[in-house]
Amino acid sequence: MTSARTRCGGATPPTTPVHVASIRQVQGKRGRPAWEVRWRDLDGIQRSQTEHTEAAARDLKRLVETEVADSRARARAAGLPRGQRSLIDATYRDIAETWLASLPNASTRTAHELRLRVHVHPTIGDKRIRDIVPSDITATMRAWSSLAPSTRVTVFGSMSTVLAWALADKVIDTNPCSARTVKRPRKARGDTPDAWPDEWVRAVLDTIRPDARLPAVLGAFCGLRQGEAFGVSLDDFQVLSGGRVLLVRRQVKLVGGLAYGPPKHRIEADAPRVV
Repeated sequence: MTSARTRCGGATPPTTPVHVASIRQVQGKRGRPAWEVRWRDLDGIQRSQTEHTEAAARDLKRLVETEVADSRARARAAGLPRGQRSLIDATYRDIAETWLASLPNASTRTAHELRLRVHVHPTIGDKRIRDIVPSDITATMRAWSSLAPSTRVTVFGSMSTVLAWALADKVIDTNPCSARTVKRPRKARGDTPDAWPDEWVRAVLDTIRPDARLPAVLGAFCGLRQGEAFGVSLDDFQVLSGGRVLLVRRQVKLVGGLAYGPPKHRIEADAPRVV
């Protein structure tokens, strides 16, 4: 790949200010004069900001022109198309929000958003994504010491997927989560836990009040997940050739509010449970 330095004959592309901003006098609050600075960002979107003095507006104009010129040069050097040049200065949080918005499944989006907001954004959320290095990933993971091993795996997956998405769109050159110095979390290996004896299960069920007992019964004896148990209706109990069965047709999911959805990783026809 030809670098920006090579294409420019051995010199880094200049980032001298260009005239991309303008100033006009407007009427401010309480009829007082104000000065509005207008400019277009890297994607050609019109931006504006109002200052109370002309001097402040001129300072802002110079700052905007310098920053836009610098970002434009770096975006061109990175080979980003026009519609993505503003991503050159995007933070991890910015990229994460863009990626989350692209996810079609609402429950999946909610799960990823929660992991990122609670466990990732506090450390690298406001850091420019192009500046994130493997040591930042390691520092972020260090804050997960109190999490269960399986939770660390899922959080790491969400964090790495955002960076992989940015890599695919050429916003970054490498995914720091893939560095050899980053030790990916692993699920703990242990013995398979023994199932409770029937008398233990029945003793626990006896402590639950009758009107709240059914979901626990369905979980204990039919293997339903919590959401699947809450989604059961009377029509799901049927008598087939093999006997009485419970058809797992739906689950209740929390997506902003309660909503019905298909069973997780299951097809209705493949999920009959013997009652």
